[in-house]
Amino acid sequence: MILFLHGSSLRGENLDLVKEYGPTWVAEQRNNFPFIVLAPQCFQNEDWINKTDILAALLDEVLKKYRIDQDRVYLTGTSLGGRGTWTFACQHPEYFASIAPLASASLKVPETWNKKMLTMPIWAFHGEKDPIAPLKKHKAIIDALCDQGSTPRFTILPNQGHEIAGIYKNQALYDWFLANTRR
Repeated sequence: MILFLHGSSLRGENLDLVKEYGPTWVAEQRNNFPFIVLAPQCFQNEDWINKTDILAALLDEVLKKYRIDQDRVYLTGTSLGGRGTWTFACQHPEYFASIAPLASASLKVPETWNKKMLTMPIWAFHGEKDPIAPLKKHKAIIDALCDQGSTPRFTILPNQGHEIAGIYKNQALYDWFLANTRR
């Protein structure tokens, strides 16, 4: 299962919005998409970083109610959802096999990382010319992880700006998710 946290442009009360890009869009396009996609929606003017307890309760309910391989739960999000991905994974790493934050908006970098975060497979993406979420702030997160012994992948997309949700059309991301199980 993939938990997808959308960016700020998809906030509101219209759930159809969360199908505009990301794994939700891919799942609608592909008959053989091998994931269940869970895509909650933030209300207007709200932020994922304030919703980690609600997200954990949602995950608990879904994992209890449905037959989902709990060792293959993945987390991803873009922009506001990228920051939410980092925040939720830092607070509740026990849920995830791997995470893939995209174009992450700024985040306070922890001085010390949870041990599970240091061993969790991470593949982060950022546009080289992102004017909204500066690359240097996302790179600071990656550098801080590396400084404590983690080995995250960080893909900087040359000549790309903030709108990098096209990454979700790349099969390599899904193959990478499937190669990871919770440790």
